[in-house]
Amino acid sequence: MRTVMLTCLITLSAALFSLSNVFAQFVCDETQTQIPDIECEALNALYNSTSGDGWTDNSGWSGNSPCSASGVTCSSDHVDILYLAGKNLNGSIPSEIGQLAYLRYLNLNLNQLTGSIPLEIYNLTNLVDLKLDDNQLTGTIPAAIGNLTNLEYLWIRRNGLSGSIPPEIGNLTALLQMMLFDNQLTGSIPSQMGNLVNLEHLYLSSNQLSGPIPPQIGNMAQLTRLFLNSNQLNGPVPPELGNLVNLNYLVISNNLLQGMIPTSLSQLVNLFNFDDPDGPGLFISNNYLYACDPDLNAFLVLKGGEWTTTQGGARCPSDFSWPMFLPAILGNNTQ
Repeated sequence: MRTVMLTCLITLSAALFSLSNVFAQFVCDETQTQIPDIECEALNALYNSTSGDGWTDNSGWSGNSPCSASGVTCSSDHVDILYLAGKNLNGSIPSEIGQLAYLRYLNLNLNQLTGSIPLEIYNLTNLVDLKLDDNQLTGTIPAAIGNLTNLEYLWIRRNGLSGSIPPEIGNLTALLQMMLFDNQLTGSIPSQMGNLVNLEHLYLSSNQLSGPIPPQIGNMAQLTRLFLNSNQLNGPVPPELGNLVNLNYLVISNNLLQGMIPTSLSQLVNLFNFDDPDGPGLFISNNYLYACDPDLNAFLVLKGGEWTTTQGGARCPSDFSWPMFLPAILGNNTQ
């Protein structure tokens, strides 16, 4: 009997020890923890919601010193930075994360996070850096994203986001980089993106976006990288893209774009050449495009190599005269 009881006690102790590890908690008393209780409780919620016991590094995530925990940085008695990239977070982002009102940098890249991004995250108006790459996040991008007017880096690539890009994204005028590629986004690119005049990198590739490329993208004078490839974009290439004179990469391949390529693209002299170490800088293959201007065609080859054989039969009329050229302008681009 004693042996049985001893075995039970050992088993119970082991179970309690394991449970204590699963639900490791900060002791939230702001007289000791340096940060407000509400922020301390948000950290506890994140730990417990993402199987903190299984993180690759959860050192310091108990006791009364949250500002000393792995991945946590505090400033002026508030959580300022939460950097938990690649730590094997497994589960969902809790709504309590919205209680970290002073948070400026949130990086949860390279984990196994599932579910939707909680709406409360879009109340963190001090955020400068929001990075949620390489997870299994689903759901839509809500209009509330327009609240994050201090945001400079928006990285949510390689997830499972669906739905359309809301026009409110045009409110993020401080944005420098937007990385939304490799999701399942649909609908058109909102014209309000043209408000993002400080944007340097725009990656929307490998989604299911449709409709035309909005001419307002030509307002993004600071862009050095524009990746719209592998979508279902249609219509002509807007001549306003020629305003993006700082571009090093223009990637619009694998879409349904059609018509004559505007000569304004020859203004993009900062695109990497085809044979540059960082080149090519131009990708326009697998559309229904053609160029009738010999100088433009030479420029396109210089920047992107041979491209005409991938254009679905589209070609410039052999006699470049107005009677023959007019039907091509009106849409007959597969002669």
